[in-house]
Amino acid sequence: MNRRITSVADALELYTPPFAGVDDRWAEIARHAVPAPAPRRSWRRPLLAAAAVVVATTLIATPAFGIRGLIADLIGRIDVTFSSQQAAPVEVKRDFYDLGLGAPGAFAPQAIASEARQVTTFSVHGTRHALWVAPTRSGGYCWQIGGGVGGCREGKQRTTVPLSVTYTNAQHGAMQAVALIAGDITAPTAHALTIDYADGTHTDVPFYYVSKPIDAGFFFAAIPAGHDTEATRPRDVVLRDAAGHSLGRTTFHYQTAAQVAAHRARIEHDLKRLRSQKRPTLNYPSPNLPAPTTPVQTGGAGGVTVTAGHNGVVVFDTTDVSPAVRKLIDHNANGYGCFKRLPYHSAPVTVTSSRTFAKRVAIQLDGVMSPPYMGCVIEGTYGHRWPDRNGNHSAVEIALVPAAKTFFTDRAAARDLALFVRSRTMHAVRKLTGAALSDALRRDYGDQIVAGASPPVGRIGYTTVGATTTFVERSPTGRRFFISFVNGRLHDQNLKPYAYPF
Repeated sequence: MNRRITSVADALELYTPPFAGVDDRWAEIARHAVPAPAPRRSWRRPLLAAAAVVVATTLIATPAFGIRGLIADLIGRIDVTFSSQQAAPVEVKRDFYDLGLGAPGAFAPQAIASEARQVTTFSVHGTRHALWVAPTRSGGYCWQIGGGVGGCREGKQRTTVPLSVTYTNAQHGAMQAVALIAGDITAPTAHALTIDYADGTHTDVPFYYVSKPIDAGFFFAAIPAGHDTEATRPRDVVLRDAAGHSLGRTTFHYQTAAQVAAHRARIEHDLKRLRSQKRPTLNYPSPNLPAPTTPVQTGGAGGVTVTAGHNGVVVFDTTDVSPAVRKLIDHNANGYGCFKRLPYHSAPVTVTSSRTFAKRVAIQLDGVMSPPYMGCVIEGTYGHRWPDRNGNHSAVEIALVPAAKTFFTDRAAARDLALFVRSRTMHAVRKLTGAALSDALRRDYGDQIVAGASPPVGRIGYTTVGATTTFVERSPTGRRFFISFVNGRLHDQNLKPYAYPF
């Protein structure tokens, strides 16, 4: 990649080992109501009384480590020292690193993933959500709560928007009311954050202000019950300094009952119109890109040649494509892309762009996906059924380094197992256990599926223990893939990121 290492953080980003995925329950939390406190008369309160209200409303936020101090006269700002916080696990660092995937270098957040920290844990309605933050190379920061909500700010954006609020509306018949809020604060003098309601009452919201290099505050709160009518629902969120002066305000916008009805009618009308129309023809022509610059990587397969340049421009030449391959990719929306190993990932990462088939197709990959690449692919948009017509391989697979062939082989085995358990027949069969399962597999698949945890290459094996059924497939490279179900529900697997079962 010809990347210059200028700091320990850069080196860590290149050599940190991979890990597994992250669970996100933001959507689940949004569906729950939260027990309510009595309306607050004043936004200033003794810390003891404020703490009691926090526990009662489940708007609890517990610092992780290294709290420098609390402001004792209200529930508001809690100062946290960034350098003393717990380092983020590898899967969270990967989330921050991946913010730059597919984005041009000038627009990528450039989060320093190796410096990611856990600041605190919010608990809302009995579910805990960690707050993670990471500085960026532009002097800004990125943040996320439980992987479900977050964002990034460039250094130059610190003074333009002192308060940024993300909120989720709940629908109560034809009336809307805010259910959840989260956001960040960049005003250094921020002292208190309140939710103001239509009835004139308000609720204090704690926020954690993280020291440099983050130099920002963060919050996550559920709206207490009792604020779900037009007369009592949240009106706005206000940020104040120690003197009570407003530093920033976000006003909530609600649709009227008539607007909600009109919106629903418009959606129904559009859906009806789309159902009556033929599927539109998609067209993704190649943009006008410069030629690949030296040094270049070249390779070919199936009569397709690829040239990947130092400037990230990759050209696929299909002039001499074979008839069999052309049949797979002669579409208006193929995926043309390349892959490489990236920090925090257990397998090579592929980034593709949709392009219409042509003799010359060009894409540009830069940012964290800058060259050199392990290989390139063309993903056809034809339907996939088990067993796959192309042996679970992409329509075109071009190895630019020897290790790419191992990746293609392992990915095909993982895809085969994923496609098998995702099939309509298997969604019914995998709920069975014992003799009923064995009989169904023998009836529907014959000798394609064998009993045991070490099936021959090219076959799928299975084992059962009580209500747990595990399906196994071995790659010709020796790698073993598995997926387990308990009463038909996905329980455990190691197919990701090669394939995505459900």
